[in-house]
Formats: sequence, C-alpha cells, structure tokens
Amino acid sequence: MMSRLLLCCILLIVRLGRALQNPSTVVKVSSFAVPRAPSGLYFDDGGSNLLYILSGSPRNATGDHHLYVFTTEGQQQCLITIPRAAGVTGVDGFYISHNDTQAYIVDSQGPIWAGETRLGASVYQVDWTDPCGCDSGTCSHSEVTWTPFGNRQWSFVTATNANEKSSNDDGHFHGSGIVVMDKSFFGVQSVHSGDDAATPSHTSKSLVKMDMATSSRVARWPLDGSNKDILGRDDVDPSRLTCGPDRCVTSLVIADRNNHIYEMDLSSGKATKEWDLKEIALGPNDDGIITALAYARTTGYYYVGIQSTSMIHVVDLRDTVAGEADQDREGKGPVLGVDTT
Repeated sequence: MMSRLLLCCILLIVRLGRALQNPSTVVKVSSFAVPRAPSGLYFDDGGSNLLYILSGSPRNATGDHHLYVFTTEGQQQCLITIPRAAGVTGVDGFYISHNDTQAYIVDSQGPIWAGETRLGASVYQVDWTDPCGCDSGTCSHSEVTWTPFGNRQWSFVTATNANEKSSNDDGHFHGSGIVVMDKSFFGVQSVHSGDDAATPSHTSKSLVKMDMATSSRVARWPLDGSNKDILGRDDVDPSRLTCGPDRCVTSLVIADRNNHIYEMDLSSGKATKEWDLKEIALGPNDDGIITALAYARTTGYYYVGIQSTSMIHVVDLRDTVAGEADQDREGKGPVLGVDTT
C-alpha cells in the first residue's frame, strides 16, 4: 500500500516538474473583425508590413474572392477583389515571396473543378506587385480589382502508395495553408468535400513538403491518427501553417480545426509545443474553427482567424509563465489557457 502511494507521489512530482518547466500559455492581446470569414492569412514581413487576409466564396457560388489588407492593429487599408472569372475555385492559402515579386494561392477545390473556366490546379504561382500600392504599413489605394496572372501551377496527388490513402480518397491534393521555402513549399493535405456533397471525397490528413521544380513530394508527416508521435494526439485535423520567430529554419507552426496550435520541429518531425485556443476560438455558438494563421515579427504576436465569427484574434503564444498566469499583461488581456501536458 505504502509502495503504491509512494509511486503515485513520485509520478505526480515528475508531472508537476515537467509542467512547471515548459508550460504553453495563450495570452489574448486583442481582436478585430473582418468583413468576411477568413480562409487564409499572411503577414508581409519586410515588405508592406501588413496583414493579407484571404476570404473565399463558396465553391459552388458565383461570387468573387477577396483579399483584405489590414494593419496589425486591425485597421483595414485596402480591399482586393479577385474575380471569379480568374478561374480560382476555393482559396485556402496565400503567401508572398520574400522578394515581393511572386505570390502563391492555394486552391483546395481546383483539381476537382477543372474545366474551361477554372484553372484546375492545387497551387498557383502568380506575378506579384502589390495592387493596392502598399508599403511600410500604408496603401495608396483603398479598393482595387486584381486578376492574378499565373506563371506556374501545380497539381499533386495525395498518396504515392495504397497505404497512404483513406476511404473515398479522390486522389487529389486538397491543400489548406502554405509556407514557401526556396524551391519547395509546405502544405496541409486536409479533408474537403467533393463536387457531390452527398458523397464527399476524403483525403488523408497530413503535412507535406513539395518540390516545385519537379512537382514531386519530398516529405510527408501523416496526421490522421496513424502516427500519434508527431503531434502527440490522434484527433488532429490540420488546417493552416505559418512560420514562427525562427522563420521556419528549425520549426513549423501548425493550426488544427480542433483549435490547437502546434510547433513542430522539422528535424525530428515531432511537436515540441502545443497551445489550446478553444476558449478564444469557439465563439458564442461553440462552432468556431481556425481557418487562418500568421505570425508578425513586428509585434511578436500570432494572428488567428476564425471562420464562424469572422474575427482575427491577436495572441501571444508563450513558452513559460513568469508570474503572470493569473493577471492581465500590462492591460493587454488575460491569460486564457495553460496546457501543461
């Protein structure tokens, strides 16, 4: 009896020690509303120093897509309308190259809607000169129409062998989120409905690295429960990607639809940090999911977009708690959650 009690005490002490050593804390700094539900988010570090918030119309709709330009404080600077006639079906990711000459658009529904009026690819590389004339935090135009002129596009397959396929896999890469690094990019292979809502096409949930020169996959991390060691959970539903403070030199930051954010070490392929944002993301109807994510080096904060509320939440994702866990951080908001597992 005493030995069992002693063992339990030892395990409890070890757990508490781990929790105090590296807790992951979410500090809510502020929030601001955007006109439409966000489907992608990018911070133009070193260029305009502004947030580009993507918002797509439903895949069957005839409406246009939109790209809103906001300051990190939440003031809209410009509205960019992407006409439906441009041929992009489902916009679920946006990225600007570090030299500000090219942009990348993720089309989650492109491959299954290929046709005369649709471009029909997974990812498009387009020439980029900021259509709003934005630079150093301000824009010279407040509203423009922009038809992306593509110079490259890629269509990828979901799996290279039968073991990687899930039920009803339609064989297409349905991406959501993108991070471009040199001649390759990281993308999330997620779950989307096919063109018949009654018989949706499901694709294996995973994080992939693609070589743009050869249009081939160079790495894959399954996130569908078959490899729980990667993010430490079997209920991960990946949705968006961004680089953190190290600009993806050693790690990648991943958001999932269960409203967790993970930092994954690229060398080991495993999560080293986890933040729980459910208290922020769920909203009044408990139906909020993360559909946009970006990190701004100018503020040191992450910007998290929620689909159901059309809100962008500004959060400080911290590694340690220095006596501030139960108090406001200089009036900027309370600590909303601590995950110590």
